[in-house]
Amino acid sequence: MHTILDVKEIASFIARLNNEEEHSVGYCGTNEEEIIDTLTNEMDIEKYFVTIYENEELIGVLGLDVDEEAKEAEIWGPFVKEDKWQEVAIMMWQELLVKIPIDLSTFYGFYHKQNNRATEFMTSLEFTRGGEHSILEVHKDEFVQGTYSHIVEELNGYTADFIALHDRCFPSTYYDGKEITERVNENQNVFLYVENDVVQGYVYVEADPEFNEGSIEFIGVHPDSQGKGIGLQLTKRAIDYLFSFNGMESVRLCVSRENETAIRLYERAGFKEKKQLISFSKET
Repeated sequence: MHTILDVKEIASFIARLNNEEEHSVGYCGTNEEEIIDTLTNEMDIEKYFVTIYENEELIGVLGLDVDEEAKEAEIWGPFVKEDKWQEVAIMMWQELLVKIPIDLSTFYGFYHKQNNRATEFMTSLEFTRGGEHSILEVHKDEFVQGTYSHIVEELNGYTADFIALHDRCFPSTYYDGKEITERVNENQNVFLYVENDVVQGYVYVEADPEFNEGSIEFIGVHPDSQGKGIGLQLTKRAIDYLFSFNGMESVRLCVSRENETAIRLYERAGFKEKKQLISFSKET
């Protein structure tokens, strides 16, 4: 194991392997520069990453994206070259558990359905297999704009109504309604569907122009207003917003395969399935 970690070398290794289905980890990207940015600015690799070398060649990387307050971690890896995959993965896992400076309560894994070795790795560590998810993608040159009647592009006097609707639709999630209102800026926006001065639906969307990426984080429609095409209008407006950024050529999102209603909505908006992922978790 190396104690001094080379961010660029790690990022290059992850990007190369994560482009292959049989190595793909759902939490990580495939763009080397984006991975460097994440490792440098959002994670502490000296605390939460281990590497392994053979004859001075990097052959394995394993790390954690840790929420120290919640004591939870998403697993980045194991990324291992073909030979001795399980042996190297287990060795890194054991080293990582010794290295991390705090007690974690929950670990999460997220792997491509074709990443069979990662599934075996999770099973060997007695992780619980969770649900399956689809990564959906729409390309700018294939997107057909919609008509956006009743769409309001600023919260203005509807802030309290938006917060109430979001917290009703998603009562326990990573951003509550108030937190979303505090995140709104030139790259992160909320669009509302308002009719008769009543907020009937909303979408919250985030753009990352530096890496030409965007995501639809939340979309919700009041139960009394469902089935009227509101969700489709909001989805298309969100996509239109993301494609307004120079260089933004595609938009991706992740949705549970059990949520057939949402998948049908996104497909109607122009999304197509790109890959399937499996989630895992383990409480300590």
